[in-house]
Amino acid sequence: METPSGPTPPAQKTVRAVLVDGEIHLHVPYPSPLIAQVRTLPGRRWDPGRRVWRMPDSDAGREAVRSVLGVEVGMPRPRARAPNLPPTP
Repeated sequence: METPSGPTPPAQKTVRAVLVDGEIHLHVPYPSPLIAQVRTLPGRRWDPGRRVWRMPDSDAGREAVRSVLGVEVGMPRPRARAPNLPPTP
């Protein structure tokens, strides 16, 4: 895939890195050859309940994600909210 700034690195098509409660959460599809790269990140651990890789948020952690996976750490997507309904009588 081509972007205005050049070709998109392969990791950007499959990995999403977001900040959640002071941690970096890495969403990587399974199976993926990128999991071997994720396992090289310092302080990372698998959270089976949330099905994400978690690691402490720090400048070094963000740089490691950027250099190893080629993605920037972003903010989580806002959750969809239910429409405001009038109170029931």
